[in-house]
Amino acid sequence: MNWPAELESPLRAQADCLRPLTLVPLWVRGEDRVDFLNRLLTQEVPEPGPDPRFSWAALCQAQGRVIALFRIASHPDAVILLMENDLASRVRDALQRYILRSRVHLELGDPGRVVGGWRMPESEENLPSLPPDYSLLGLDPHASALPRYLACGPPVKPPSHTVPDSLWRGIDFWIGIPRILAATSGQFVPHALHLTGIGAVSLRKGCYPGQEVIARTEYRGRIKRLLVLLETPTVHPPGTPLTVCGSGDPLGTVLDSLSWPETGTWTQAVVSEEGLARILSESGTRVLRAFRPA
Repeated sequence: MNWPAELESPLRAQADCLRPLTLVPLWVRGEDRVDFLNRLLTQEVPEPGPDPRFSWAALCQAQGRVIALFRIASHPDAVILLMENDLASRVRDALQRYILRSRVHLELGDPGRVVGGWRMPESEENLPSLPPDYSLLGLDPHASALPRYLACGPPVKPPSHTVPDSLWRGIDFWIGIPRILAATSGQFVPHALHLTGIGAVSLRKGCYPGQEVIARTEYRGRIKRLLVLLETPTVHPPGTPLTVCGSGDPLGTVLDSLSWPETGTWTQAVVSEEGLARILSESGTRVLRAFRPA
C-alpha cells in the first residue's frame, strides 16, 4: 500500500514500538461461547489456532445500525472482543441480555491495559517480541495492509518505549477502519461504515440482530452514505455535524479527528453522496479517500 507522507516515515521508525490504546478486551467464556456469538455478530467467530488472528465483527441493533465494531479472536478457553473503552460496558450489557440459558460468561477487562504495535511486511519474525508480563491478544489477518498486533499488559506502568496512539489511529483512518465511539453508536448501517469492505459482515451466515435490514441493503438498496477521510482546517469532535465553508447545512457526521503536528487535521466522517459532491466543489476541505461499499 502507498502510505501518505504523514505515515510513511513514522511507520518504519516506530515498528515494534508499543503504544497504549483506548481499547478494552471483553472475554467471552463458556462452552456455548461460539454459538452464542455467531447468533449475534455480523461475522463468524474465527477458528482458534496457535497464533490467534483477529477478524472484524460488529454488533447491530434490530434496525441494522451498528452499536459497536471490534476485533475478534479465538483463544483456547475464550473468545476475545476488543472494542473502544467508552462502549465496553454498553456492549457487555447488550450481550448479557441475550445469554438466557446459554452457558456463557462475560468478563470485561480493565481499561488502560491494551497496547498495540506492528511489524513491517518484510519482517521475517513470526511473532512480536513482547516485554515481560505482556500477553499476545492477537495478530491482524495475513492480508492486512500492515501486520499489526495487540497485547495486554500491566495497567499502571507501560513499558518505557511506548508512544502515543495517533499513528495507530492514522493507519485505521487511511485503510478505512471506522472508529465507532459512544457519540456515533447506533447511527449507521454497516455499508455506510465500509464494514463490508473490511470483511466485518458475512452475507452467508445465519440470523443475527439487523441481518434482514443489512441483507436488504446489500441486494436491493442504494447506499446513500459512505465513509470518507477528509483533510479539514480544524478538529471536529465525534458525533458533530460536518459542514464546510461556514455553511449551516450538515453534509454528514464526524466519527473522529486526528491532528498531525505539521500537516493539518484528518477527519473521518460518514457523508451523503450529495454531501461528498458538495465537499469536492468547495475549498478548505480536501477528500483524501472515499470508501464506497464493496
